[in-house]
Amino acid sequence: MKSGRFLEDGSVYRILDPEPRRPLHNYLWNKECILCLDQFGFGESKSRVDGQFRTLAFGERLLFVKEKTGPVYAVNRNYDRLRFDDWHCDVGLNEQKIVSEYHDVRYTFLIRLAEEGSAELYEVVVENLAKEEKALTLIPYVRPFINLTVHVSYGHAEEAEGFSGIEYSYDGFQSPFQHTHAFFAADHPAIGYEASVSNFTGVYGEIRHPEALNHSHLSSTPVTFTGEYAGALEIPLTLNPHQKERIRLVLSLAKNHQDCLEKAQYYLSDSSFDEVRKANEARKKTYEESFHIGSGNAYDDALLNYWLKRQIDLGKDWGRVYGKGFRDIMQDVSCFL
Repeated sequence: MKSGRFLEDGSVYRILDPEPRRPLHNYLWNKECILCLDQFGFGESKSRVDGQFRTLAFGERLLFVKEKTGPVYAVNRNYDRLRFDDWHCDVGLNEQKIVSEYHDVRYTFLIRLAEEGSAELYEVVVENLAKEEKALTLIPYVRPFINLTVHVSYGHAEEAEGFSGIEYSYDGFQSPFQHTHAFFAADHPAIGYEASVSNFTGVYGEIRHPEALNHSHLSSTPVTFTGEYAGALEIPLTLNPHQKERIRLVLSLAKNHQDCLEKAQYYLSDSSFDEVRKANEARKKTYEESFHIGSGNAYDDALLNYWLKRQIDLGKDWGRVYGKGFRDIMQDVSCFL
């Protein structure tokens, strides 16, 4: 099976094989945060904040679905190889979209970074393709990094006050970080949550079959003194025939509770998502206007007109973080002059 192909003008690569010979990685970044994603939307993100280089989130980003009957499944990673009617991953310029279809429901999972700050933005669209009503429960799952030192007793997670989601804190003694809080928020009401890996998967369970999803609802248990924090939100949906529902989520760092409130409100807003969309459109236009090659080979044109420029852009923005010298950065910048 062919792993994938470029679409249209070459600015998007569609991965068709969910299990290629090697994971296919894409990078999303702004000036503060960088994220490496594979074809499932898995991968670590890191932030440059408070003069430090720290993890924002560990690898797993999953969208589980519970129906009234049938198996629990993850729409972006088909662990049990169910007979999905569709699965593909569109790798774009600073965004990634995973699309799947199962039991007459179509799921679109869009992953972006905020244009500024340490925040992962997710947009999920659920579409009922059937002629009858569908009642589903969506459980988005992430793995935030909370313990800023080896002393796990300083960490805490509980249901957020003022927005739908989970707020995390790390009140460590003489912490070098100002951003000691994080949050996982949704623009839809969550009726339950889990905040640790063990509460979600079970002590001896695994992420492909979380024990928490065997119960009628998530336990909504506050957590402290754990080495592995998680974020799982229980969001019920009822869709009429051919109805679409959009859910927005954000995982972000913050300085305190008030900062969590303000950032959750902003990052979940239309203006935040529109800002990222417009910035991506402007970025694409910059690549097209710097120089454009028509070699007659569509594959080569896609690489030269978008993706090699994108690679240079990554070195320009993030090379200095890894110790690149002035000469290297200037060579990267010269591509756009």
